[in-house]
Amino acid sequence: MKEIGDDMKHKVVAIIMAGGKGERFWPLSQPNKPKQFLTLENHQLTLIQLTVNRLLPLIDIDDIYIATNELYITHIKEQLPLIKEENIIVEPVSKNTAPCVAFTAAIIQKKYEDAIMVVLPSDHLISDTKIFIEQLKNAIRFASINKAIMTIGMLPLYPETGYGYIKIGEEKESGIYKVDSFVEKPNSELASKYVKSKKHLWNSGMFIFLTSVILESYKIHLPEVYELAMKIYNNNNEKESKQIINECFIKSPSISIDYGILEKLKEVYTIKGTFDWNDIGSFASLSTIYPSDNNGNYISGDVCVENVKNSMIISKSQKIGVIGIDNIVIIETEDGILVCHKDQAQNVKKISKGFNK
Repeated sequence: MKEIGDDMKHKVVAIIMAGGKGERFWPLSQPNKPKQFLTLENHQLTLIQLTVNRLLPLIDIDDIYIATNELYITHIKEQLPLIKEENIIVEPVSKNTAPCVAFTAAIIQKKYEDAIMVVLPSDHLISDTKIFIEQLKNAIRFASINKAIMTIGMLPLYPETGYGYIKIGEEKESGIYKVDSFVEKPNSELASKYVKSKKHLWNSGMFIFLTSVILESYKIHLPEVYELAMKIYNNNNEKESKQIINECFIKSPSISIDYGILEKLKEVYTIKGTFDWNDIGSFASLSTIYPSDNNGNYISGDVCVENVKNSMIISKSQKIGVIGIDNIVIIETEDGILVCHKDQAQNVKKISKGFNK
């Protein structure tokens, strides 16, 4: 474990959730290679490689775990060769984040008795790594000393309807607040009110807690998942470990940790993240990080436009000509062509599912 502070007594491990299908990024993202394994056009590393690299100043590579789908094991081993095979948690079926966190917590609890667990998605883009690490250290310290369940909330920059929000309450110490409530994805009117209120943060989907504390929360609020996690914890036969984990995933209900645990707790805290952050949730969010021309367009490939503004147009193999249309997304690859209005970018998932039935 890297240095965190003199009062830090717990092992710190990270679990990176990398089982998502990246359906909102079709056709760049495909079922056999979703967005976490892709390289953005202005980066040299894939999103999951960037996620691992930004943790290394704080967490040893041997203490980083990857939870992923069976389909993606090859990508994990190719892109992250330093991750130990025993640290790759394979999900035979997708059951959302609650089972994933519980079963990994049981594995880590068995190995270290009690540890701080940092849970992160694999497909976020964070440019201010130094600020991110300092604030993550602070969250780890608070979670360790207070046996608290922590989230990282991001100050909303605009009224985003694709994110859940965290309503903050009392400030416990500088930058750390008690969570008043978790708020579902709002409509545009509510999102605007949240931004103006200064009391709401974007829910980043990043969590920090002691394994013992989170497992106790499962025992109370998701006992079915807890019992399956304890089956993993109590197993002493290494040869049967994979089979038992597979069985537990198959038997588990599919539910997110937000719905299953966090929203039911009276004591949850959040640290206000002040680093640049983008969850790359859609092509619309991607357009905010790509450099644009004087007309607000991001254009890549063999593309010619006339009277086009505020659009993203990417061509991988074909000539594309666009005239007199604003606020659109056009993505062309050998796997398909997407054309949509930016306001509809969240619905690309429906198209992806239609093609991959």
